[in-house]
Amino acid sequence: MYRPQNQFTSINKVNPQIRLKPHYLAVCLGMLMVPVSTNLLAAEESKTADSNQYTKLSVITVYAEKEDKVPSSVTSISRDNLDRTGATDMASIVKYLPLVSAPFAANGASAFYAGSGTSSYNIRGIDGNRVGLDVDGIDIADATVATWTGASMRNSAAGRDYIEPEMFQTVNIQSGTTGASTDGIGGRVSFKTKSPEDYLINGKNVAATAKAGYSSADEAWLSSVTGAVENDTLKALIAYAHRDGKEIQGNSDTKQFPADWKSDAILGRIIWDINQQHQLGFTADYYKKKNDISKMDGSTYTGITYGDGTQNQNIERE
Repeated sequence: MYRPQNQFTSINKVNPQIRLKPHYLAVCLGMLMVPVSTNLLAAEESKTADSNQYTKLSVITVYAEKEDKVPSSVTSISRDNLDRTGATDMASIVKYLPLVSAPFAANGASAFYAGSGTSSYNIRGIDGNRVGLDVDGIDIADATVATWTGASMRNSAAGRDYIEPEMFQTVNIQSGTTGASTDGIGGRVSFKTKSPEDYLINGKNVAATAKAGYSSADEAWLSSVTGAVENDTLKALIAYAHRDGKEIQGNSDTKQFPADWKSDAILGRIIWDINQQHQLGFTADYYKKKNDISKMDGSTYTGITYGDGTQNQNIERE
């Protein structure tokens, strides 16, 4: 007997099994992906741990030179050049340099009236206090202008002639406007004093020099001595110079005022090497000059006749 309903019933029993197969497949794929995800997570953690480890690089040293932003020209005069040219005072230091001179009187007049020494340097037409002067970076006092003193023979002018060439190792002359932190509108002259390193060379621990000189222009005598010594941590230098002379003799028939002057200069320097990176230095610099000028009877300046008189000048720099 044919029963079609049983056939459909049998078919209905089979269909649920067929529908469950995709679920089994999804479960299997999920189980396979669990190890893969675990491996990826472990790889990420390992990569993060490697990035937290620092790599030590070698030291890189960069060398550079300071750029001079001020347009100017710098002329350097060494100790050898000072000895070769026979520099005896502030003016003779620059006597062989073009466009640089040293006016003598502080008030713009001649030495006949002022007798106050060299006022400053003239650099390219600019002079006086508009040209900066310094010794080891310390500015020299400005020149003062003399007021009219009539026949009293008094002199209130003061130049800037506090310079002893024997105390310096280098002189740097800068032409043109200097930096904003200085007063050199027309230029600047910087004097660098001697240092123990200038004499303690080629492995020397002790060095000394002596010098004597004579200038026929003003009958001036020079005697100077310099000594330097060092040990493991200390270096020291001492220098002394003495000059004495008279008035400068000119080529004309005009008789000069009789003068008698002398000067003394002392320089002391101690350098302490604290370690390879640090150094401490002490410097003492002293200069003194005395000038006695006799004013002669009957001397005339701008139509005024002066009587006898004596002018005593004492200049000191510490």
